[in-house]
This record gives sequence, C-alpha cells and structure tokens, in this order.
Amino acid sequence: MTTSTQGLHLDARAGFQVSRAGLPAWFLIGLVALFLPTIWIHEAVFGSWAGLRAAGAGVAAGLFVGWVSSFWRWDTISSIAGLIATHFLVGGVAAYPSTTFYGLPTARTLQLLVLQVVYSWKDLLTVTPPASAYIGPTMVPWLTGLLCSFIAALLVLRSGRAIAAVIPVAVMGIVGIAWGKGGTFPNIYLVAVWWALALGWCAWAGQYRRLEAGLDVRVGGAIDADAATTLGETTRGGSQGTIHVGRQIAGGLLVIALVAGAAVPLTNLYGPWYSRIVLRDVVQPPLDARQYPSPLSAFRHYNVDLKEDTLIHVDGLPEGARVRIGVMDSYDGTTMTMLSPGRGPSNGYIHVGSTLPQHKPVEGSSSAQMSLKTSQLLGPWVPIVGTPSTIVFNQDTSASGTQATAQATTLQDGLYYDAWANAALSTTKNVQGGNMEYSTESMIVPIWSDGQLSGTHAVPYTGGDTSVPDEIREFATQKSAAEQGDLAKARAIERHLKEKGFYENADDPKSRPGSRADRLTRMLESEQMIGDDEQYSVLMALMLHSLGMNARVVMGAYPNDSKGGDIDLRGSDVHAWVEVEFQGVGWAIFDPTPPRDQKPITEETRPRSVPRPQVLQPPEPPEEPADLPPSTSDRGSDSNDDSRLKIPWGVIATGSGVLALLTVPLLAILVAKSRRRKKRRGAVPSRALTGSWDEVVDLARDAGVVVPTDMTRQEAAWMLTSSPLWPASAAKPGSMSNAQWYQFGEELPRPVRVARAADTADFSGDEALAQQADESWQIVDELSSELKSNASRWTRIRRALSVTSLSARYRQKHGASPLGVLRRRLRHPFRGHQS
Repeated sequence: MTTSTQGLHLDARAGFQVSRAGLPAWFLIGLVALFLPTIWIHEAVFGSWAGLRAAGAGVAAGLFVGWVSSFWRWDTISSIAGLIATHFLVGGVAAYPSTTFYGLPTARTLQLLVLQVVYSWKDLLTVTPPASAYIGPTMVPWLTGLLCSFIAALLVLRSGRAIAAVIPVAVMGIVGIAWGKGGTFPNIYLVAVWWALALGWCAWAGQYRRLEAGLDVRVGGAIDADAATTLGETTRGGSQGTIHVGRQIAGGLLVIALVAGAAVPLTNLYGPWYSRIVLRDVVQPPLDARQYPSPLSAFRHYNVDLKEDTLIHVDGLPEGARVRIGVMDSYDGTTMTMLSPGRGPSNGYIHVGSTLPQHKPVEGSSSAQMSLKTSQLLGPWVPIVGTPSTIVFNQDTSASGTQATAQATTLQDGLYYDAWANAALSTTKNVQGGNMEYSTESMIVPIWSDGQLSGTHAVPYTGGDTSVPDEIREFATQKSAAEQGDLAKARAIERHLKEKGFYENADDPKSRPGSRADRLTRMLESEQMIGDDEQYSVLMALMLHSLGMNARVVMGAYPNDSKGGDIDLRGSDVHAWVEVEFQGVGWAIFDPTPPRDQKPITEETRPRSVPRPQVLQPPEPPEEPADLPPSTSDRGSDSNDDSRLKIPWGVIATGSGVLALLTVPLLAILVAKSRRRKKRRGAVPSRALTGSWDEVVDLARDAGVVVPTDMTRQEAAWMLTSSPLWPASAAKPGSMSNAQWYQFGEELPRPVRVARAADTADFSGDEALAQQADESWQIVDELSSELKSNASRWTRIRRALSVTSLSARYRQKHGASPLGVLRRRLRHPFRGHQS
C-alpha cells in the first residue's frame, strides 16, 4: 500500500522518501554562520581589512542573488545574468573601492573586473603579503564568496539540499587557505567548531524537513495520540519515534566528541597538524636577478663618465646613511653577482606592492621618511635607504598627467624586493633615462662600533663562489694569520687594502675596470696594488669568503661629508663597500677602498737629452700611394642592431586578434549564405525550382521586406511585385490582373514566374527538367543584380551581412530562434524542484 501525505511518500515495503522541496529563506541565517569563518580566512593574506571586505561583500551579494533567483523563479540564463550584473555593479566597491567614483564603477574598475577574473589567481600567489598593497588580487575573495554563496543559496532554497550546501562553503575556506599565507598553521579548535556547526546545520535542516513532512512530532514524552491515529500503519518502515530535543542534542554532541576523538590522533599519525603547505610555497617562483647585469658593471660609467651629473636626489637623508643600489654575494670568475634563488640564504627577489615584508627592527633603529628621484641609472635597480617598509612610486613631474600616472603604476606593478640582500628592483623600469620618483619609509639601523661587535662571530658563508684564484685565499690567510676573532681578521684585511693600495679609475693597462679573476690576480702580484671601489670591495669579499665569513658587496652612493638632509648625489659619490654578517647583531660595514687622492707612484727614468749637430738632410723620396682595401662593413645584413626598426609583435598580435574577432562573424554570415545558395542551385531540378523561390524570399527578407509565412507562393510573389524592390517586374497596366495571371504566363512578373515554377514542381506530379531550373535561377540572378544596382554601397553591404533570412529559416525549421531554442533547453535546470 502506498500513501502520500503533504510531500511525504510512504511505501509499506520500501520505507519512506521525503520530496526535495526548497527550504524557507530564513535558513540562509545558518549559511551566514557557516560562511563567517571562511570569510575571516581570506583576511590573513591581505591585511588592512581588504580581504575581509571583499569576501564578506561577495558572500552577501551571492546569497542575495540566490534568494532573488529562487523568489522570482529565474531560469539558468536569467540567474547567470543577475550574477554577472551584480559582479559589475557591486564588485568595484567590494574589491577595488579606490578605482570607483563615489561607489560607481569607472572605466578602470570595469577593466579590472574583467581582466582580474583571470589574472588575480596567479597574482595573489606571486605577491608578497600583505596583498592589500596591490590592486588586483582582491578579486579572489570577492569572486569566491560570490560564486560559493550563490550556489549554496540555490541548493538550500530550490533543492532543499542542506548537506550539499556545505560543500561550496568548504570550497571557499579551501581557497582561502590554498591562496593564503605560507608558514601558518591551522587552529584545530576553530576547525573543530566549524565542523560542529556544519553537522548541527545538517541535522537541523534534516529534522525540519521531517517535521514538515509529518514524519516526526515534537512532544515531551510519547507520540501524540491524534498523530498516531493519523499516521497509523502507514508509518511502518519509516520513523515512528518521538522527538526529545534535549536527548537528541546530547546524542549529537556525543557523536561529535567520538568522531573528534578518533580524527585528531589519526591526523597526527598522518603528519604534523601544526604545519601547513599552501600553493604559494609550491608555485611562487622568485625572480632570478642573474638575468640582469651585475650593478658593478656600471660602476666605472657612473664614477667617470657621469662624474658631475646628479644621479640621485634624496629629500630627508638621515645623517650617515647610505643609499643602496645593488647587492652582490657570489663570484663566478668574471664578476660579483647574485646567487640564484634557493642556493643561498636569500629567497631571491619577491614580487611586492607598496608595502614591503616587515621584519623585527634592530634595537636602536630609527624611522625615516624620504623622497628619492633618480636619473640615468642603468638596469632595473631601485635605490633604497636603510630597511624600507614602504615604497610608493609617484608621478613623474617631467611627464604629462596621463603618461606620468601610467609610468608610476607600471613601476609599482613591477617592484621586487630581496629581504636578505635588502635591495629592490623594478622589472618594468623602462622609463627613458632611468627616471623614477618615489617615497619611502625606512628603518635606519645604527652603525655598529668595534666595541659592540667584539666577541661576536661572523655567520658562516654558505654561498658558491667559483673560479676564485688561489692567490686570494693565500693572501687572506697571510694577512689575517696573526689576528684572533672574525672581526679582527676582517679589520686586518680592510686595513691592509686601504693603507697599502692605491686608487685609480683611469682606463689604462694598470687600472682596467671589472673584477675578472686575472684582473684581481695581477692586482695582488703587482708592485703597486691599483684599483677602484669595484676591485677592492670584490677582493675583500672573496678573502672573507675564503676565511668562512658571510660577506657581500654593496654598490651605492653617499656624500663625502656624511651629512644628511636634501642631498644631490653625483656620479663621483657612487661607491662600493663590503658588509659582513655577525651573529645576533646584523651587518657591519667595511670600506676597503683607499682614499681617492691616494694615487699610485709613477716614477719613470728618462734618458738625458744630448744635442745633435744640425745637418741639412736631403729630401725624402716621394712615397707610393698605398693600396687601400675596399671599403666594407663588418656589420652583416642580419646584424641585430638596436638602431634598426623593431617589429612590434605584441601590437600586431593584439590588432590581429581584435580584427579576427570583428571579421570572423561577418565572414561566417557570407559563407553561410553562399553555401545555402549553392546547395539550392545544385540540387535535383525539382528541388532547384523550389529553392529558387526560397532564394527570392530570402533576398526580399534581407532587403527589409517582411514575407508572411501563411501566404502561398503566388500570393507572396504578387506582394513582392507591388513592393519597390523590383519595379521592373511589375506587369504593364491593363495587360493582366491578379485574377487572370495564368492566361499570360509569358508576361507575368518575374517573382510570380519563379513562384509558379516552384508550385508546378511541387504539385503537378510531372518530372521537372534541368532547363526549367536553369531558367528559374536565371531570373533569380536578374532579380539579385537589380537589387544591387538600385541600392547604395552601404545598403548592399548591410543586406549582404543581414541575418534576417538565416534566422527566419531557422525559426521555420525549429519553431523558435536560436536563442529561444537555447533558453527552452535550459529553462528547467532544477529537475528535483516542485512548485
């Protein structure tokens, strides 16, 4: 026996099944409670409430659109359209409020809302937290919250699937963790509370459905007598128990406790729960600065060629502070460069925004705000002072407004920072002349005295120098053998180079630029040690490396008087020095370069001058003209000269893509019409005759004439004859009429003749001849030519690209337009729902 009672289907043999009707709207309150922890997860990687704002707004908007879609019974297309409209209307305020105009989306907002749907997922993984310093990544919490809450709301309100609705909530939390900060660990108590809420939510929804179906009753002791009489024997095989709320809650808590007690030990057996690996730890590729030339390669250019030119202007430079341009810590036999990421203590250059990763400030540090302006600097390097916490690029005052804003945005988007090296660069530093203007806030570390460093040990060097001459190692051992302690050894090497060496930056055989292995070897083996900042700093760093001390070379600039304030740093103020890392203290500065006025001694023995008697010499014979080789150029025809015109492949590709998007639909229309005409004309004679009439009707439709489908061919033909499309086809006045057209076939208008031939092929029963089809199609060609000759060029183009005839034929075949067919097929996406 089978009984149905208020949505409850009972079967004496199979038990019961509750119909899947939607749950009430107030069940969304439970969803909000489940979404709150997942919203908070997205805040950790952003900070400044940016992630919380975007995720919370996305959840609120998604739940609202889901409720409206269920209330108004929207189909799939309408629901998706509402979701897209919400994305563009609310997404700007939620994700990119700085780009809106009083909350209204601007062109910049709309551009970000389109592009960042794709690019924000990668950007959030490749930037350094806090991600609120960037504009793009906030799309991730907004879009995740919008989609997950929308799906969860539909599952609850339309399908009544409370358990399935927990899945999109969990997906939002998983996204927040996977795209979150590395080095964090999960709070097991918060996770347990969330799962308890999820289980309680599922139990609450399930019990509500059972009560609404009349399967259970909520009473204090036994089952209600009337309810028992009503249900009777029909509830056998189903639930006949009584709901005791307190007992049920206690039982649920007991189950949760048992599950948690078993899950936590198993989790510890699988792996430590206090560590977490996120996508950032797996896919974040640090920038390899080795792809750029070493900053030292430009030292001689700054120091000699741009000696009097201002390279860096600093407003607010602290007294004694130095401007850092580039940092090098590894030698490859040719120059001092940077280790590749992962090989040394540095994690490499990490993509950052205006806010840089924060570190615990060294005791005694002071904060300073500065503005810097650079000019003529080579390479991607961004000069900094101290340990910066923010770097904000300003608009270049020498450029126009729009161009200046674009330059500042471009430089900010390409900013990278190496926390270990304390150096910055911008991969998009392509401004002509290396001009940059930016503001920075930094912590200025105090200069350590030898008394403060005494008793400390240098951090061991773990880098990978290659091709280091043996003479450097022997020299370091010899000069530091008598000293005790790392500081004393480093000072001994610094003192020897500074006192015994000579400074020279002229490009002559004794002071060649660069730090190749042979150049450093000759420097040590010569009677006079001659070089500039580049050679002396590299030489000392390699000596300290050979002694096992972690040292690096820094190229930067500072004024000779060490005074602060507003300073112009010229090319002559560019220097290179050495920094050594001491345990528990930090980096100490060493200056091994001799004073610039300490020039090498150039004593040369000159021969005594002995006067010769003046004798009149005979004139020398004339020389034969030398045979000069033909004038040729060393530059081949395929030379990669920068002065040659470069092909803008990016512009060409973009233009080609846009052109393809515009032309492909137009070409598709022309091809469809051409194939339709050939198919009709190449058919068997009977089909070719009916196809000729169809072609006439399609020509009229594309020209703007409405041909009713309930008219016969000949009625439609007479209508077309009276239209202005083919005035030459009209019959002569008085020669015939619509009632007697069949008596004067040879004088009939051409559209009528084509319609009559099609009717004859359809209804006469006689076999049509190929000659008849050719004659009918010849008339069609005449009508088509006449249409073109009586219209302007623009009208001809519009008619050729019109889709009216294609759409009308599709409606005749399928009973609706293409969009209507798609809507009809997708009209009922939720098959389990009952109104």
